[in-house]
Amino acid sequence: MQNNQTFDQKLVTILKDKLGLEDQELNLQDNLETDLNIGELEKADLFASLEKELNFSIEDKSRLVNVKTLEDLIHLVEENSHEF
Repeated sequence: MQNNQTFDQKLVTILKDKLGLEDQELNLQDNLETDLNIGELEKADLFASLEKELNFSIEDKSRLVNVKTLEDLIHLVEENSHEF
């Protein structure tokens, strides 16, 4: 379980850095679009950055459409990461 916490923390740190949210507290229920102001183009760029930095790949890109919250994003990354 410690690996999950470390991985989740790393993911949140990358998100904060990429989105310029260093001073903002993130909540798992935050909606990417409405709470964090991430549009579809930004979401695609964010996923590409996360794949590169966290060394994972989402084979079924259609699943990205269903990612609405920070929690959804974390689950998708965990499901597709080679660390798990």
